[in-house]
Amino acid sequence: MFHSDEHSRFLDSFGNDGKRESSVRLEPTPTPFFPSQLAVFQSGDIFISSQQIRSPYKASAAIYAASGALTKQLAFDEDVKKEQEITNDSSAQKLRAETVNESVATASDDGLVYLMRPTSPALVFAVSRAGEVVRSFKVTAPAGAAAPDFGLRVVKNRLMIQYRRDCGPDVKRCVGSVLAIFDADTGNNLAVYEANTKEVAGTVACYVPDPDRFYLLSHAPERDGWEIVEARAKENSR
Repeated sequence: MFHSDEHSRFLDSFGNDGKRESSVRLEPTPTPFFPSQLAVFQSGDIFISSQQIRSPYKASAAIYAASGALTKQLAFDEDVKKEQEITNDSSAQKLRAETVNESVATASDDGLVYLMRPTSPALVFAVSRAGEVVRSFKVTAPAGAAAPDFGLRVVKNRLMIQYRRDCGPDVKRCVGSVLAIFDADTGNNLAVYEANTKEVAGTVACYVPDPDRFYLLSHAPERDGWEIVEARAKENSR
């Protein structure tokens, strides 16, 4: 996790017992940006991304060594093109800033980090440890889904995105999520599942394929806390 003082930003790591094991100062980037999204490569190198400080609608990212030393600062071509299109549009810039801030990053078992922009359709970047975009693709939301949520996982070349349900005007009674599985190479849709109850409608903590199953964070009011719930898919559409 991140923390900061008046001058610097730090990255803290924690052990299984919840105790802080280390805290390293992040070397400043040439273009200052506020770190929000975080994912750790298998090598221990760190991917960090979010908004530029002076121009919040502009995105930036960086690769750091575990020591906090800066390896490379990144600017994705698709992001730069979008930002150039809205140079003089303040309302579009505000919407873009929200999109960049709500992006999600996750590390995969293929050694890459995947970053998702919650646009429509969602845009996904697969980034290497060297800071190269190995591929990028768009994924189309399935029927019954609204905007992408914070659930994003990649396992065995299968990319899982958690979507909010599209409930129309009946927002207050809306529960559940739509969980879509995509091919992590092409973005092609492979399966769609719906979680229609509060018990399995929390943020996805883990996704496991073959067969598809999901571990979700669920509120447990009777225990005055939270619990992990395993949800096994009963029906899907391919």
